[in-house]
Amino acid sequence: MRAKLRRLVRIAKMCATDSRVPVGLRWTFRVILAIKAVPVPDFGVDEFLLVGAGLVIVAVPKYRRTFRAIIADA
Repeated sequence: MRAKLRRLVRIAKMCATDSRVPVGLRWTFRVILAIKAVPVPDFGVDEFLLVGAGLVIVAVPKYRRTFRAIIADA
């Protein structure tokens, strides 16, 4: 469980900093990570942003290939 969680966090960090990911998606991942790091109620904002970013990644084939490459690097 811990290994999977660490891998997911590593993938999210890579998505937030990788230059192959468009700037808008990078900022979305950064906001999601920032909201998760702050111990205050977020009322589901980060989940909403995560679903939106996931839909963009799945809908655009170019981004899908980039995301698969990032997962392979992780």
